[in-house]
Amino acid sequence: MSRAIRHAFDVLELLNRHESLRVSEIARSLDLPRSTAMRAITALQRIGYIQRRKDDSRYLLTDSVLRLASGFAPPQQLARVAQPLLDAACQELRWPLTLVLPQGLSLRVAHTTDALTPHKLFTSSAGIQLPLRDTASGLVYLAYCDADTRRMLLEAAAQDPPNRRFPRSDADLQAALDAIGRDGHYFQDHSFVESRQFDGFQTKECLLAVPLLRGRAVLGVLAARMVTRAVRRERIEAELAPRLKALAAQIVSAAGPA
Repeated sequence: MSRAIRHAFDVLELLNRHESLRVSEIARSLDLPRSTAMRAITALQRIGYIQRRKDDSRYLLTDSVLRLASGFAPPQQLARVAQPLLDAACQELRWPLTLVLPQGLSLRVAHTTDALTPHKLFTSSAGIQLPLRDTASGLVYLAYCDADTRRMLLEAAAQDPPNRRFPRSDADLQAALDAIGRDGHYFQDHSFVESRQFDGFQTKECLLAVPLLRGRAVLGVLAARMVTRAVRRERIEAELAPRLKALAAQIVSAAGPA
């Protein structure tokens, strides 16, 4: 994560604990030079997350901050209600299913059914962090989060090592996000594996990912991994995509209202 993004989030967290603060108070509380604190404040003002009170020059959060948590459900709650639903669906579909949830400025595997099925070539596990712009789950999440959040996530992702095996240009990224917005799912002909052998990515398994949506808010991503040689993309998108979307809606419903 870049220092600028870290400082911006530190300012948000600090203002969340206090009704309002002056620049000097923010800088002192975060042990930052006044100029560094002011840059973070200016960036947050520009995207509408904080505002300056005219009467005393103090800064406070705006209602726009609520967009960062719109439709929020605690990850533990989502993972808890999703686990039995995913396990049951895996018995039917056979392919391993993965629940991916946001954690700060990253995405992590919250639950996987890998242990319940032999129909896999690689084993995933909870806790794995997924590259945002290089994985199907990351792309689906980016496609459905609001523009300001997407901008921050992509800026943070720019600090990650480049994907040398399957490089994606900014134009390709935008085309993928547009397709996801149109189709409501994303198929990727390679998957991410924590393995030195594949430099993180390989083509022996493919992925289909769909968003977990509550209204316009994306809570996470549901993905299915399949052995590439055993399936056809056309059948995956025609038959599996509707099933995953229904399962995602079931998980969100089971998690209860925001």
